[in-house]
This record gives sequence, structure tokens and C-alpha cells, in this order.
Amino acid sequence: MRPSRFGVVALVVLLLLGCVLNLYVAFDGPGVDSYRWPDLALISIHHDEEAAAQYWWPSVPEEVAHLGKPNDWVQVDKVLIRTYSFNLGHREPSKEVEYSLYEQHFGWPFTVRATKEVVRHQRTDWNAGGTVWPVPPEGEQHGPPAITHRPLGLILNPVIYAIPIWVVVMVTERVFVAMRRERRNRLGLCGVCAYEIGGLSICPECGTASTDWRMRSSFGLWVQMLVALLALSMTFSLAMAWVGLKLGLMDQEMDEVVQVIEDQAIGWPHPPETIPDLGDPGLGYRWDHWMATHYEIEYEEPAWIPDAPQVYHQARFAGWPAFTLRSDRVSDSFYSGTVHYPAPGQWWYRVLPFGLMLNTLVYTLPVWVLLLCVRQALIYWSWGMP
Repeated sequence: MRPSRFGVVALVVLLLLGCVLNLYVAFDGPGVDSYRWPDLALISIHHDEEAAAQYWWPSVPEEVAHLGKPNDWVQVDKVLIRTYSFNLGHREPSKEVEYSLYEQHFGWPFTVRATKEVVRHQRTDWNAGGTVWPVPPEGEQHGPPAITHRPLGLILNPVIYAIPIWVVVMVTERVFVAMRRERRNRLGLCGVCAYEIGGLSICPECGTASTDWRMRSSFGLWVQMLVALLALSMTFSLAMAWVGLKLGLMDQEMDEVVQVIEDQAIGWPHPPETIPDLGDPGLGYRWDHWMATHYEIEYEEPAWIPDAPQVYHQARFAGWPAFTLRSDRVSDSFYSGTVHYPAPGQWWYRVLPFGLMLNTLVYTLPVWVLLLCVRQALIYWSWGMP
């Protein structure tokens, strides 16, 4: 079926709005051109250059290769911004001055704009120092970073924003067209042009056979709308949970500390079966947010991790009102450190089916009930008492 003029116009408008949102996120959104650690952050660290390259982490520019290789690789994720910070190996003789590379990627889900610069700073005062690369203008301490634009993000992000909404709009429009035809049918009018036809089998105005529209029921289109709403609600539930996984819950005061033993750890997560045995748990820490809950559980001297006197099983659950996503990893540092599972700098993710289904229904039912109420109101207003 060819899209109607309304559908084409709606798609164009939504794509334009998607372009505006995409450009705002990339050029004028929150946190743009700021190298402070975001408040909503999830920090991951690589200690190995080859491992970092496998996960598409940025490289050091050739112009500053003489400053040495990075001795650690830090990634800070925000919902719309990814910040990379590398401490380079070179230090000045005083050992009070270091060099760091900063790179930020703006845009979601694909990068639209990336900025990169190398900064010389004091170890005791990170605000003291200046830009080393790109070379700042003469007489200035800091200059603008090197900027690159990614055409893939410019093209695909607006489409990703627009298509789900457009599908719901089109299904809604078709449902209301079917409702209008039903109303005209009951009033003895042509379902297409509203010409009064009485008992005629063919409309004398537009030539439409009565069976073409009398047999068309809105039931099938209501089913289509329900499916579209369920799909959109499921997508929204997953997106909301993904945002919850990015929250920097450890920046706030923790909600609970317990000795994680069987009689005190009710409701606390256990390591997934894919993680080798960690031994007996020690202290557990919990941070709560309305969108997510983060757990840190200590384990002493696990046999499969050499030279690690203590590791932490980090588990995060996100979603509302039920948890939809879960992420796990094993690290040797409370906040970040070397990740031993699943891979350096990575998290192990899985979808929680019960939470996904429950949240999808919770988001869908109010909209569905509202649409049914609108339909009944239109029936009462147009046809009298049912």
C-alpha cells in the first residue's frame, strides 16, 4: 500500500526534527566541550594498548607520539557523550607534570562529532597547564581541540529517532480513518466521500462499491496499533534501562553495607554461572536510584585471578518499574581497575525477560485504554447513545 500524503509529510517532519535533535546533541547539548568527569558516569579502564585497540578505542596522534604510549586508558560513559582520557607515558624530570590525551564523542547511538586534544597539566592541579596539541594560538594557553565529523551518525541517527514514532503515527491515522468510515456507514453515508447513499450498493458520487468500505472493520487496524504500541514500549523500556546502566551511582552516598552471608544477603545478586568461582563473599555495598541499583561485593583471593588479594563482583540492575537489564563484571578495584571478566573495560549484559514484559505492559496499557476511551467518546458524540 502506498503511503498517503499525510504519511509522507509526517515522515519528512519527523526526519527534520530528528536532524535538529541530532545536531543539538552533537554541537550544543549538555556537557559539550567540557572535560570534567560527567556526574552520570560509568568508568571502565584498559591497561593494555592492544586490548584497547580491539574495542575501537582512540589512538594517540602521530604528532605527539614522542610523548610515549598511554599507561592507562579510561573511558567515561554518559548517555549521549563518551569521554576518553589517556595518561601518556612521558613525564618531565620533576615528575609533577604529566601529559594526557582527551577525546570526546558526541551523538547517540552513532558518533556525530569527535574532539581530541593533548594537555600538559600539573599532577597537583589539573586545571594548571595548557594545550600541547593542537598547538594553541600564539600567546594563549589553551586552544580549540581537533574536531572530526562522522557522516554515518549525521545520516543514521535522525532515521533511528524518526522511524519508530512514524510507525505509531501511521497506524494511529489508519485506525481513525477506519473509525470514520464506520461512523459514516451507520449514518448511511459513503465511507470514502461521505455522500448520502442510503441502500445503494455503489456510491453515485465517487463510484466506490459499498462492500469496499462496509466490510472494512477497524478491528484489524486496532490490532496493528496494539502491536506497534507494544514494540514501541519494549524499545522505550530497553532504552530507559540502558540509561540506568550509565548512571554514576557510586558518586552518591551508598544506601547499604552488609556482610554478605546467606542469612543477611536476601535479594542480593550472585555471580552469573559464566563467572568462575570467586570463593566466599565479604562485605557488600549497594547504591540505589529510581532507575537502577548497583551492587559491589568483595571476594578474597580468588584462585583463578593470580596476584589479586581482593576483587569485586560489580552487578547493576536497571529499568522501571521492574528491572529490564543486568550488567556484571569482576574488577580488582572498587571503582574501576583491571577488569578480569568478561574482558578488559567491558561489562557482561543480559536482558531480564520478566522485567521487559512487565514494563512493556505497564507502558502500553495506559495509552491503549486512553485510545479506547477516545473511540467510545467519538461513538457517543457521533452516533448517540450506543
